[in-house]
Amino acid sequence: MVRHLFRPVIVAAILLSPATALAQSEVPLKPVLKQGDEFAYSIGMVLDVSQKMGEGQPAQITSLKAGSQIRMKVLEVSADGSAKLEGHFERAMVQAPIGDQKVGFEWPAAALPDDAAPVAKLGDTLEKATLSIEVDAEGNASVVSGLEKFADAASKIDLPDDRYQGFFTNEKLGNALTPIFKLDGAWKATRVVGKGWQTTETIALPPAGAIEMVSDFVVVDADSDVVNCGAQIAMSLKRPENPADDVATVSLEPTSTGATKIVYNRHRMLLQFRKAGMTIDTKWSLGGVNVEQTQVSVLNLRLVEN
Repeated sequence: MVRHLFRPVIVAAILLSPATALAQSEVPLKPVLKQGDEFAYSIGMVLDVSQKMGEGQPAQITSLKAGSQIRMKVLEVSADGSAKLEGHFERAMVQAPIGDQKVGFEWPAAALPDDAAPVAKLGDTLEKATLSIEVDAEGNASVVSGLEKFADAASKIDLPDDRYQGFFTNEKLGNALTPIFKLDGAWKATRVVGKGWQTTETIALPPAGAIEMVSDFVVVDADSDVVNCGAQIAMSLKRPENPADDVATVSLEPTSTGATKIVYNRHRMLLQFRKAGMTIDTKWSLGGVNVEQTQVSVLNLRLVEN
């Protein structure tokens, strides 16, 4: 049951500044892609999971840090706004310690010793990787190819869990890149400073149910350079109607919370910065065994200056 929840739910408490005198100004909030455009983004992710079985028991803490910088080039843009891009890694790292032992990889890095752990060599497979990225008309990014060597190398290593892959899988990297192009749906209507929009996302916890997250975004302020937006996130638990007797039950604690901050660059017409943070507190129960779990996750995206 733990592995189902152990995924970055990607969304850090943000203090929103008051709206400025531009409160009724319409602002553009649409990423604009043109064939031949090149840009790079740094991606940083932190995930900490604390798990405790029963009162008085020590908590088991599992953590993950992953980072990368990816340079992308727009190869093709269709009339409906969908696009094809090519990407290359400029750096990559994963740290997923086991106790006091540092486990993970970093690329580029100094030459590794011959007896280096196999996981430390995973980053080398990204050096010449060419990512094929497709973005649909809604802004959802998919990594179609380019991570085959990494996946093959990872499959040959006896890894304790999939944390050591960070977000370097087609699905996870596509999810991490999507906010660059989707901009949390901001582009779907004309936005005005002081007003906002709402998005809903569902995180599955099979077979115990799902967490529904409702983000209330607002355009906080804007000037000639950037537009600042932010959101607070409300969470609720959706349980199956007729759960089986052997299925764990889960409750979502009221301490669960999340927030997102967005900065849009009006000159480059791209996402400048996005910070998404979330804390999810849950209690699981099955056969008299109770488990308390807290998951804290933060994902940063930042446009790299050329």
